[in-house]
Amino acid sequence: MLAAAATALGACDSGGGGSSVLVRDAPGADGIAFPSAATPTPGLAPGVAPGVVGGVPGADPTELYRDASGAGLPVAADQLGDAVVGAPGETVDCGGSLPCRWTSADAGFAVAALRVDNTGRDGRFEVHLRIDAAHDTALGVALAADAVDASGRRAAPTRVAMGDGRTAGTVQLAAGTPLAARVDFASPVVGTSLPAWSLLLDDNGTSRPAAFANLPIGPLAGDTVDCAQALPCTWQSADGLARIDLVGAGGFSSERRLHVAFRVVAAGELSLAAGHETHASGADGSAFRARSTRIGTAVAVDGVGVPVSVGVPTEGRIDFFRAPGAPANLETLVLDLYRDAPVPRWRPRFANVPALSP
Repeated sequence: MLAAAATALGACDSGGGGSSVLVRDAPGADGIAFPSAATPTPGLAPGVAPGVVGGVPGADPTELYRDASGAGLPVAADQLGDAVVGAPGETVDCGGSLPCRWTSADAGFAVAALRVDNTGRDGRFEVHLRIDAAHDTALGVALAADAVDASGRRAAPTRVAMGDGRTAGTVQLAAGTPLAARVDFASPVVGTSLPAWSLLLDDNGTSRPAAFANLPIGPLAGDTVDCAQALPCTWQSADGLARIDLVGAGGFSSERRLHVAFRVVAAGELSLAAGHETHASGADGSAFRARSTRIGTAVAVDGVGVPVSVGVPTEGRIDFFRAPGAPANLETLVLDLYRDAPVPRWRPRFANVPALSP
């Protein structure tokens, strides 16, 4: 199945622990080399069927996942109930919406894109997937395409983790049991969508060329709030779901390292996650990187959501690594705090923060 020129890429530092195998085609190629009938091209190629929300109109969505024996592939309502679903065997046009699910021509295999954004290590691009099969199989990654954004900027895949991320090569997948997967890339991409992206999986010897078009890139954006040297200072999410009050910044005199204190108030059900990209810059040129984050009583684990009660203020604190300098104010403070959901992704930003608390 793999071309003779295929090159294996080992695990690198772009994601979490463990190892996995990712194979790309010959240098200079654009990624997956599918058979001609399935070769993805940027944008919507001729013959590409647009996706539909919730399945085929007028049909039971589970019918898309019947194999020859009639066994159904379960659809998890919490993740896939509103998924855009393409015609079996065709590139799925996500139309700027997630989750987005590609299904095989035999309707017994599915790959869903759950999250597509630049929230990987050092702000690198990553794609989170869910894989389902209506049969037991040994699953492996054959080829993965570069991520090429609308401007032509290219990010090369560096690692694929499946399941617990500790298994190299093939992973055993039981019928009806979802498998989580993540593709890490070497750099971030720009823009709000990915015109085309593809992944070739080996389903116990059967090629599964999952191809997507118009994948939305979850923004790492948000308005910057000018605190004007006064606290508390409030950032509000665009969807109105959460308010983050910055209530304190400092620690230089007592702990000789920066820390910030915040308070989260949720207007609806919310799971708040924290990443490792929180950073700050001082008016004196000092640069600070986050060391640890606490949300309520929980120490945040990278990418793992912490439930926040509706209407009840939840206190939080971020401690930074020691760094030279003790500025009287922070020119910028960017919190890697976000709603634990595919899109939109949050990135609360503050400017002109006084760093005067003890």
